Amino acid sequence: MNDDDRRMAVRDYLTPAHLLEFIDCPGDRQRTSWGALRFPAGGPTVTVRRLPGEPEPGRSARFTPTVGGFRYEIDAHDGVRSGFLSWGGDVHTVIRDRLTPVRYGALRQAVEAQAAHDAAFIPCPLPYRTPELWRDLFYADWSRERTCRSSDPTVHSTR
Repeated sequence: MNDDDRRMAVRDYLTPAHLLEFIDCPGDRQRTSWGALRFPAGGPTVTVRRLPGEPEPGRSARFTPTVGGFRYEIDAHDGVRSGFLSWGGDVHTVIRDRLTPVRYGALRQAVEAQAAHDAAFIPCPLPYRTPELWRDLFYADWSRERTCRSSDPTVHSTR
């Protein structure tokens, strides 16, 4: 595997929330334990395709969790390249080499914003993407209907 493969493997395997958790682990032993809990050995193989603008665009890459890390394999134009990345050594090195205080702050902010969005989700009959859609497509009609009912003295509230 080359450096691009290692970088792409780490970037594609970890979600932003997982990346933040991993970065916040205090040492290699904790990073290895963290990886064993989140991605247990023998877990499912995940396949992704590299996007335009990435090294070897359109090529298929696979991640297989193993003890202490994961195996990364890419179907490159010159044959299959693969390698093992350990949580405490390889993955941490790739992240540490690219992490800056500004990137860490942006990552933390993005993860917290996503968590706040998830916490504010209101279950409803349809997946409304924004509060404005919720108001315009569901709440306004329901509110108008309830107002009409409550102005009729023969209709009693069910509350």
